[in-house]
Amino acid sequence: MRGELEKAIQEFEDDAYHRNMRPKISEEAKAIALASMKEKLERATGPECKWCEIFRKNKGWSAYVGDGRYEHIKYKFCPVCGRMID
Repeated sequence: MRGELEKAIQEFEDDAYHRNMRPKISEEAKAIALASMKEKLERATGPECKWCEIFRKNKGWSAYVGDGRYEHIKYKFCPVCGRMID
């Protein structure tokens, strides 16, 4: 599925950046892109994963940045499931 998605994205990029060449987006690429968008929407609107709750409670995440230091990182989207964090 990953290779098909990359090919579909390439077709859309070719259409966007090379309009004068008029490449045609195949029906297969449109179907793959639509399926990918639907999957992402379902993940974003589905139930929260355990990490969403952790990131929301902590208002982000502390990450090691080197030299014995940690830096607080705020996330707008859960890096695990892709759901938007309030």
